[in-house]
Amino acid sequence: MAKSLATGNGVSADPDPIAEVAVSRIANGPEQLAQINAVMTVMETAFDPAYGEAWNHIQTRSMLMMPSSKLWLAYAPTDTDTSPEPSIVGFVIASGYGDEQEIMLVAVSPEWRLRGVGRTLLQAVFDDAKLAGITKLFLEMRHNNPAAHFYNSLGFTTIGRRRQYYTGNDGQKYDAVTLKKSTA
Repeated sequence: MAKSLATGNGVSADPDPIAEVAVSRIANGPEQLAQINAVMTVMETAFDPAYGEAWNHIQTRSMLMMPSSKLWLAYAPTDTDTSPEPSIVGFVIASGYGDEQEIMLVAVSPEWRLRGVGRTLLQAVFDDAKLAGITKLFLEMRHNNPAAHFYNSLGFTTIGRRRQYYTGNDGQKYDAVTLKKSTA
C-alpha cells in the first residue's frame, strides 16, 4: 500500500507563502522513466531516513514501468535568468485498476513544504481520477506520520490499521493506517 507525504524534517511552524507551482501528469512509458532522476532527487530529501520509507531507484523504476502506474510532478516557478529548466519539487506515484486507485508515494522537497505543493499535487490526482471514472482512492501511511491531519483535511478517512507493519531502520515497529477517499 502507499507510503505517504513526507513531512516533519525541519519544517518550521510558520509556513512560507503559498507557492505557485505547476503540476503535470506524465504519460506512461518512456516519459515517466525519463523523469526518474528528478523523482529520486526529491525522494532522497523528502523522507525521514529513520523510517526507511523512501524507495530506491530499482523500486521506483519498476513501479514506473507498470502499465497501471501514474506519475504527477510539481514544478517550481523558474527564473529564466538563473535556471532555464524548471526544477521538480514534488511528485505523486499512483497505481490503479477499474474504479480504484492507490496513491503509492507523495513527496515534497523539504524547502517546499507548507506552501501548498502537496495539496496542489493531490488536487491534480483527484481531478484526473474523476475524469477517469475512479471513485475510490486509497493511501497507506505510518500511524505517526505528521501528514495525517493534512490527509484528513483533503477528505481521507481511516478504514483500517495493520499492527506493526512497518519496521524503522532501528528495528522499531510502526502500525500502518489505511485511508480512503471517495471522488464521487
